[in-house]
Amino acid sequence: MIIETCPKCGHDLEETVLTTNPPILVKRCLHCGWRWEWGQKNITRIPFQDRIVKDMNVLIKTNADRIRSMTDEELTKFFIDLMQGNCPRPTSECFGECEACWLEWLKQEASNA
Repeated sequence: MIIETCPKCGHDLEETVLTTNPPILVKRCLHCGWRWEWGQKNITRIPFQDRIVKDMNVLIKTNADRIRSMTDEELTKFFIDLMQGNCPRPTSECFGECEACWLEWLKQEASNA
């Protein structure tokens, strides 16, 4: 095992990684405050805000990501709009309630066909 020591005071260093993309390696001395960072040179620091992201669309990058993040109910409405009312059931089994049919179809086990 190797323990790195502070070049200023000789005490043990603590090593952490800042949660950035890409990550920044930080070594610091808790005794004297010496600090070393390896990573991005242009860093913007902002205060942590304890909040819940209510609008997940903020994090979505593509239409495919938006579709993958939909609930069954949202997908049902999406399919109804996309398919212009075409039911996922064969015509003989359709009972005219497309929303219920699509929701049932989404919850079925996927077939390999």
